[in-house]
Amino acid sequence: MGRITLAELLERIEELPGEGIMYAASSDDDRGLAEAAVVVVPIDLEPPTTVGGLRYLLEVSMVDDVLKTWSAWRSGAVPSLAERVEAVSFYCDNDSYIPVTL
Repeated sequence: MGRITLAELLERIEELPGEGIMYAASSDDDRGLAEAAVVVVPIDLEPPTTVGGLRYLLEVSMVDDVLKTWSAWRSGAVPSLAERVEAVSFYCDNDSYIPVTL
């Protein structure tokens, strides 16, 4: 399998295991283009902070919650891929949901 980006994972969020953990390469530019992966860690183990050079991002279930909250706060609108990346990036950077006013 080739390189997968964060945007590609977010595009397929519904297909990802809910118990998975997302990891991504650090990126100061377009976080959506950062290399990313999903790893399922046994529940009795502490998730690693890095996997294959990628850093912990969020649990898949939390990413799903971020995107559902984005939609709920916008009257059920479906976020575009760019909006998904923006919402998840904002959550990762601020530990809060992206406000509607941004």
